[in-house]
Amino acid sequence: MKRSLPNNFDLIARSFDDNLLRRLKPLTPPNSPDTPSFNFSLSWLSQAVDFLSATHAEAHALIANLRPSPHDSKSSPSYLDGSLKILDACNSISHEIERLRQRRLLINFVLQLLEFSGDGCRLPASEKLRKAWDLLSDRENKPSRKRRTLIDSKVPEASIGDLVPSRGKISSAGEVIRRAICAVGVVTAFFAGVAAAALSGEDAAAVGVPAEFVWAESLREIGSAVGVPAEVGEVEERVRVLRDVINKGVKVKEDQEGSENVVKELVNAVKEVEAAMGRFSDGLDRLADGVNGTFRRVLCNRNGMLEEYRKGHGSCDEKETQM
Repeated sequence: MKRSLPNNFDLIARSFDDNLLRRLKPLTPPNSPDTPSFNFSLSWLSQAVDFLSATHAEAHALIANLRPSPHDSKSSPSYLDGSLKILDACNSISHEIERLRQRRLLINFVLQLLEFSGDGCRLPASEKLRKAWDLLSDRENKPSRKRRTLIDSKVPEASIGDLVPSRGKISSAGEVIRRAICAVGVVTAFFAGVAAAALSGEDAAAVGVPAEFVWAESLREIGSAVGVPAEVGEVEERVRVLRDVINKGVKVKEDQEGSENVVKELVNAVKEVEAAMGRFSDGLDRLADGVNGTFRRVLCNRNGMLEEYRKGHGSCDEKETQM
């Protein structure tokens, strides 16, 4: 028996959702106690950016292959709007990455101030210790971050129709496209919120996910598990220890006694910060590369579709003029 056309479109929509769910699996906290624990890190954020890029690319290919009919004239503008949100998300993440890079420069400057002179058994000069302590103390005075679930019961459950409303008649292909555009919009808003909260330490707005999506629960699980990236948390913890040791060094300089033990503590604290900074830098640079790559790919796809959209509407305008 020949399969009807609407069922074929149902399969396309289901395949898109299944592929999205499959790509979400490595990002989702494990349910089984036998599996490795969830590690929220800069590496995880890089994977999330790759996920967004792949989801956008699949939606772009889906729209190109289905070739929306004139009844679905809102599909291309909706996609273009959605791709613009991804570009905005990339810019926001890049801004936070740059802020963390400035933080990295500051810590590296502090480590230079703490370089030991002579035989390596003497503390740095008092003015250098005080300068290092002051620089690190600026961070300590900032308010601590609050952990928040990004998807919770207080946010009304949205529907596809609410997020990507249709106007007038829409074909079966147009419905599949509308669903894909909605999916891209939801996951973009969600992961942009995750990245903003993780990198800036601020609250992120909760996102309503349509229950029609089979991957809605995966986003809820991810939203309840995110926090401070492991590399960022490790650096801040090591810096706090270093700051305390520097404070001891300042007092030792003033009292002129008991410097030997503090020198050892300071040497160890500096080594710990340097090691943590190495892991932090690797993760941050990888994330930056992923964000830049995603931005370029999405922009390229968007420009291509924008050109096609303009050509199509130009042809329509010419026909209307000739009539």
